[in-house]
Amino acid sequence: QNHCPNNDELCATSVFLDQHLLIGAKTDLDDILEAVAKVQKLAGTL
Repeated sequence: QNHCPNNDELCATSVFLDQHLLIGAKTDLDDILEAVAKVQKLAGTL
């Protein structure tokens, strides 16, 4: 098994969104951004 600490950190601290989520209406994108910001804000308690 390879040891890739940078990759491990990226996977642990990133949000990955499927492309189809990003081609919706602006209001949909705003909702996604708000949800990601909420997760980021509460990450320490999750």
